[in-house]
Amino acid sequence: MRTIHYDDALGRWVYHEWKPPLLAGLVDRLWYSSGSAVFPRKRIFPNGMVELLVTLGEPMRLVEGRGIDRFIAGTLSGLHSVPLTLEMGASQETLGLRLRPAGAYALLARPMGELSDRTLNLDELVGRVARELAEKVHGAASITERFQLVHDWVRARIAQARAIEPAVAWSGRRSSAAPARCPSPRCAPRPASRRRAW
Repeated sequence: MRTIHYDDALGRWVYHEWKPPLLAGLVDRLWYSSGSAVFPRKRIFPNGMVELLVTLGEPMRLVEGRGIDRFIAGTLSGLHSVPLTLEMGASQETLGLRLRPAGAYALLARPMGELSDRTLNLDELVGRVARELAEKVHGAASITERFQLVHDWVRARIAQARAIEPAVAWSGRRSSAAPARCPSPRCAPRPASRRRAW
């Protein structure tokens, strides 16, 4: 687990993240953030991931974007093509699960098109277990325990889910890998042209 402490003109907070090896290819990372920011509004840019959030502190509000107005308990934000703007309270405490598209599909068993450019209550997608998860995470004694709870919940749901189509799984692995290398000479970078002295 990696921990970063911030204390500057923009605010003061702590950030933890963990990349669980058993969920590699499906989950990008689990993260936790707690603290306060000088500016209440935050702009979130598209990153090609699906974000599951558990709000542990004051609810955040969606100012720009489609979906629910307030982030209470469990929230899911789908793949976005435009930025979102959130408004936070004086203090903020949130746990996040950043899912790769293949992981979101395995967890929710829904086409990503149904979630695109939308922010939804998690219980609308998975039922009352979303609130149960949020309550367990809220009651956990440490960040490590919170991460483990979400990790185990994801593994259990994915184990019960129907198998991912091989083509979808392959595409998900390719999109999350390092930039592809093209074997064709046409892809080779061209040598820098020398500037002619006149």
